[in-house]
Amino acid sequence: GQAAYNVLLVPPLDTLRSTTLELLREFRGAGGAVVFCGSPPSYVDATRSDDIAAFARDCDYAPFERGAIAAAVQKARTLSIRSDSGGEKAGILYMLRRDGEAVRLFICNTDRKNPTGDLTVSVQGEGNVQFWDVGTGRRYAVDADQADGAVRFSAAMPASGSRMYVITPEQEALPPVEELREVRVTELPADDWTATLADYNVLVLATPEFK
Repeated sequence: GQAAYNVLLVPPLDTLRSTTLELLREFRGAGGAVVFCGSPPSYVDATRSDDIAAFARDCDYAPFERGAIAAAVQKARTLSIRSDSGGEKAGILYMLRRDGEAVRLFICNTDRKNPTGDLTVSVQGEGNVQFWDVGTGRRYAVDADQADGAVRFSAAMPASGSRMYVITPEQEALPPVEELREVRVTELPADDWTATLADYNVLVLATPEFK
């Protein structure tokens, strides 16, 4: 639609439509960056042609490899999620939306067994960060820093956990994020347990756990 783009990636292809090639030329002529990953296509509209190779020589290039591609589009990145080791955290999915003056960020830990540990989230822009608990509907204020044109704050997720953040120019009087604390520990016997079905067993749990 009316979205704006700074960088376009061209993945490894055998053929490219002539209309797509013309769009790439127009995009680069307007100041956009075009990055070819791997070898450029050798065919235009399924007919062998040197047009794309000639155009690709004037564009950026990156090997078809995760680190190289990430480095090639670094200048266009608007979001960074780093682990405590300093590198980008793997296994994190996100959706970033700009809604008027607000920015909405949903992040999800795809690791079903391990928590993320401490994360540093950096989003291009400025404003006040709110954590929205989608389970309860409550909103909390999040401590954040402003540096290098980005808002930076800390986050963490359990295995398969997710978080919803909103960055808004409004300053609201919201409570800080609640911190869990241990109230008590009660040890339960591991045996002498009985169970009676109260209804049909519609969800079979072969190896249930409790804690």
